[in-house]
Amino acid sequence: MELLIILLGEFLLFPVFAAIGALVNLVAGVLGLTFELTLFAASSADKKKPEKPAPAAVSPKRKFPFKVVARIAAASFLIAFVFLLAVNTFLFEPTARFIASKVEDKTKIDISFSSASGDIFSGTLKLEELQVQRENHERLDFDILVQSARLNIDVFSLLSNPIVIETLAVEGVKGALRDKTHQNDADPNTPDDDGKSNIAQNDGNRTENALPPKKLEANKAFVINDLAINDVELDLYKNDIEPLSLALNHIQSDPFRSQYAVFDTFFRSNIDGSLNSHKVIISTEEIDGGRKTKWKLDNFPVDLVGKYVRKAPFSWFRSGTIDVSVEDEWQYGETAEIAMDWNMQLKGVVVEAPNSASLVSKALAYPIANYINEREDDVDLRFSLVMNEKQFENTSSLDAAGLWDSAINALSKKIADVAGTKKETIKQGVESGVQRFKNFLDKKGNKE
Repeated sequence: MELLIILLGEFLLFPVFAAIGALVNLVAGVLGLTFELTLFAASSADKKKPEKPAPAAVSPKRKFPFKVVARIAAASFLIAFVFLLAVNTFLFEPTARFIASKVEDKTKIDISFSSASGDIFSGTLKLEELQVQRENHERLDFDILVQSARLNIDVFSLLSNPIVIETLAVEGVKGALRDKTHQNDADPNTPDDDGKSNIAQNDGNRTENALPPKKLEANKAFVINDLAINDVELDLYKNDIEPLSLALNHIQSDPFRSQYAVFDTFFRSNIDGSLNSHKVIISTEEIDGGRKTKWKLDNFPVDLVGKYVRKAPFSWFRSGTIDVSVEDEWQYGETAEIAMDWNMQLKGVVVEAPNSASLVSKALAYPIANYINEREDDVDLRFSLVMNEKQFENTSSLDAAGLWDSAINALSKKIADVAGTKKETIKQGVESGVQRFKNFLDKKGNKE
């Protein structure tokens, strides 16, 4: 979805500028014409009155040239309208290619398509065989071909924020994405410069995570009232890890907001597909005053989970399979609260900390790993947590929104309750371990 946000945000800037220019000319023309008619009416009334002796000659006062402004604005608006009409009738595809070239220059994304058609005045656009490519980027490369993409923009919303796209339909998506970021096991408890732990403050099962500094923001915010993407086949690469094969039969979301792309994908969408041929389902339905969402992933190899979810103990999974079922409910509002119920069934799972894992990470995740490894039969883990919609604003992934941190926090509490260990004891041990490690580094630095 990141690519969708970037491209749409850039493409929408050009019709916005055109709409603003046309509106300014139209308003100036209308105002000028109104003043001209008013002055004409006033002068006509003066002509009907009896003539009075002419006063002594005085220097003439300068008047604002309403007539000139009105005529220039009207002429400019007429020229703009004729130009748009010509573009719409004869130059639609060349104009679309020109805009694509400007987006290429700004984003360094190669954009090509076999044909473009549409209507400027109704806000429709259709692209056939759209291909987007990016190479040698420091973080993400991709090569994607789209058979067809059709959208319909509410032209009156071009002057508002966000822009409203009534419909966006994408058919036949194929290609590959390569994530080149290198990341060790993420540790939410790594000490700050002041030596204090970053362990999230929580209240029961509720966890509030600070938004990460990196944002996913469109240059022009938009909302898609009806998004439909069909027939997706993508290979997902992560450094040297074996690729994931993502196949999505259908994605449907209404609405889909650029500033809440991750939230709307996972909590406001219906998705039917598979990862490495393992079924993945996300379904949502309207309930009284809100929505109910379900996630379902069956019999998925845990080693793949560990390679893509860089959070201990998930990143420590070595063998076995996992079934994941998540249900949540939330109410509409300015800041929706998402109450999530998780059910994770681990089958033959072995958890092993890598050599590169930090002492803090080991201290935090050891109770979970030990609990899983000691079970001879399947491990059924059920826990709940609460997140806030605001945590997902302008984030690029579930991880960036703090979902995995929240899940690990709730899972730790659940296992601590089952194992009879107080979570506060575990947390205090982690915090003291962080401080000892910090003190060790300080002493080492002083000696050097």
